[in-house]
Amino acid sequence: MTTNNTTALALKCIELFNQHTLNYVEQCYAEDVDWTEMPLPTTPEGQRGNRESLLRSAGMLLRLFPDRELRVVNIVTEGNSVAMELDWSGTAASTVGPVKAGSVYHSRIASFLMISNNLIVKHTDYCVAIPERGKPKQQEG
Repeated sequence: MTTNNTTALALKCIELFNQHTLNYVEQCYAEDVDWTEMPLPTTPEGQRGNRESLLRSAGMLLRLFPDRELRVVNIVTEGNSVAMELDWSGTAASTVGPVKAGSVYHSRIASFLMISNNLIVKHTDYCVAIPERGKPKQQEG
């Protein structure tokens, strides 16, 4: 796979993700993908699995953050490998653990992909929550 095709698949996956459906999972990932998401407040032990596991997690995320969106900050491709720096944001539709309904959340993600036969076969995400942007500070008194 050429670097241009590798970049195109990664960007297609982001574009499909931002359509607020789960189509991106079936269109971009191999069934036996090795998917890893490092720990987050909602998943303190992280997550790992194949496409079915990713689809379950993506469904939960879509229900919790129906307006979630990814924006590519940086992308580097070499052969069949992709490294992306992403901004993620979403508004919580309900309260789940530390996530409070109506709150806007932002994360910076380092995402690493391996691609084979035009599908993602390995995906690892390192996510870091960042403070809310644009929220007025509460005045005391």
